[in-house]
Amino acid sequence: MKKFSFLVTHGLKKRVARKAFIISNIIIAILLIAVVNLPRIISFFTSDKIDDEPKIEVINLYVIDELTQSQTVKITDELDAKLNPDQANKVFNITEISKDDITIDNFWNDDTKHILIHFTGTINEPVINMYNKYESLNTILEREIEIILISYKLNDYQRPIFNYGEAPSTGDEGGTNPAFLNSMSTFLVLPLFILIVFAIQFVGVDIIEEKSTKAIEIIISSVPARMHFFSKIVASILFIIIQGGLLIVYGLLSGLVGRAFPAEAIGEETPSLLQVLAEMIPNWPLALLFAILFVIVGTLLYLVLASLFASMATTQEDYQQFQTPVMLVLLAGFYIGMFAPMFNATSFLKLMSFIPLFSPIVAPIAFTIGSLTIIETVISLVILIAFLVIITYIITPVYRVAILSFEQTKLLTRIKSYFKKGFAKTK
Repeated sequence: MKKFSFLVTHGLKKRVARKAFIISNIIIAILLIAVVNLPRIISFFTSDKIDDEPKIEVINLYVIDELTQSQTVKITDELDAKLNPDQANKVFNITEISKDDITIDNFWNDDTKHILIHFTGTINEPVINMYNKYESLNTILEREIEIILISYKLNDYQRPIFNYGEAPSTGDEGGTNPAFLNSMSTFLVLPLFILIVFAIQFVGVDIIEEKSTKAIEIIISSVPARMHFFSKIVASILFIIIQGGLLIVYGLLSGLVGRAFPAEAIGEETPSLLQVLAEMIPNWPLALLFAILFVIVGTLLYLVLASLFASMATTQEDYQQFQTPVMLVLLAGFYIGMFAPMFNATSFLKLMSFIPLFSPIVAPIAFTIGSLTIIETVISLVILIAFLVIITYIITPVYRVAILSFEQTKLLTRIKSYFKKGFAKTK
């Protein structure tokens, strides 16, 4: 056990204590802080004078007065006096109409109608339904209406209840646009994809360094090849935990940096990208849980494969050639998860979620966008775990043969030879 602990600790220190690790994490921290706070950064440099609302000289405001009154109150006239202090140059053209004169759909579709205020309830407990194409005016209208009602000095007066009607969806809004949700869901898996790549590079470089310097012969003479194999896997997992913990710290730091942007400097509180994602993905806690489970098992799977190919290589250049199939499969899974939702290929995405080599990346995205149910996602995870166990059982004897071999034959020939020798020794 002491030898196993030494191998794990030694392998971990060789990577974490390097300058390359520190520099890469500084770059990752800066990029993560910038990406998470991108909406705030954009808002900070955008003039608050920019307004999407069209500029017009007069705002047409329509009032439907259905207040139950115990006294004669002309709310329309009062509102006109408040909103147009200069009656000679009116900003609001206020017209009182009946409920039968207009429909909500007609209001939203008519460009000449800008604001509709419907007073209901009683004068003591008013309920006000407001439909406004200029939402920036809501606060002003609320304040002026309350001032008018308070000025009546009514007994048992209750503050008015304001209800705001929303414009009908045209499909152009960000909101819950499925295409936007599908594209943003990939943000959930991107850090996990980076962690898997880090793990593959970690275990591969660690093994190939020992093998290229012939130190592996001394190590294997002291410990079993199986112990050496699993020590590399454990060291890589610990490295992922450290790197993942650092990413969490960077995420918390991103939140603190986001709060440093004063709300008054950007006009109003602007949500961070994580807040936007939380609103866009209602089931994000469960999606995050599945993403973590899949990346843990998926990382183990890719570590086992990377360890095998690293044991077969003899030089760093050799390993780059050997790891190419693993990286291509990993990239294929990532691109499937990224582009399949954008093209509404949900059936294809669902199918790929049950293929173990792709499921670590694809399945969390498929669940996030609703292509997989909870039960189907659990089944995909069970298949991935079973595949990992089988692959580990198959690869372990091959690793024992390949780690001490320094053959220089072609890729496929070498793989075939190692598998043949590995299974021959197990018989």
